[in-house]
Amino acid sequence: MTSKHVLTLAGCVAAVLAVYLLVDTGRVALALGAVMSTAGPDQAPPRSFWFQLSFIRMFAASVLALGLLLFWSAAQLTPLQQRSFARVVAGTFGLLALVALTQQVAIWTAPTGWALAAVLAVVATLCVIGSTGRASAQAA
Repeated sequence: MTSKHVLTLAGCVAAVLAVYLLVDTGRVALALGAVMSTAGPDQAPPRSFWFQLSFIRMFAASVLALGLLLFWSAAQLTPLQQRSFARVVAGTFGLLALVALTQQVAIWTAPTGWALAAVLAVVATLCVIGSTGRASAQAA
């Protein structure tokens, strides 16, 4: 696989995660431990629940933007530029994975938190692979 293929795959994984978070925001929030209502089923969710959903959507839009940048880089940059860009994005997704992992351990303690941290780590790992040049050497 070339760095172009690895970046495209990383972009796909990031975009799928982002679209899922955008489409199923409420269920993701509940799976991470957000509380919809303490009163009763006929009560409207508290404003804090909507704040959590809005933040998840903002986060998802950011991940989608990064995924689209990965697609763009695979199509527009030279292999050397792709590897350089992949290093930066690997660090970005690595940081996101680290923050998700700390949130999982400290706050969420839910299976969904492990899954979110794992997907972010997979994207970071793919970007690392795309940045090393080993992927390109194997294709040659």
